[in-house]
Amino acid sequence: MCVRGAFDRVALGDIDLPEGVLLILARARLALEHGKGLGGVKYNGLWAVVVGDLPAGHGLKVIGMPMPPGE
Repeated sequence: MCVRGAFDRVALGDIDLPEGVLLILARARLALEHGKGLGGVKYNGLWAVVVGDLPAGHGLKVIGMPMPPGE
């Protein structure tokens, strides 16, 4: 199954990605469409947030908190 489209080739610079990664990208794109720009994707048993329309010209400040031991 090939899910790589024109957007992937432009955004990823024609990098050859494993099929599993391509499937995760496709699920992320579907989550963005369904959530109108915001969604969640589960991969390898973990959840990730997908957000569309972020500025590409500069970095974003990321704020986090350490998790307690055992979490």
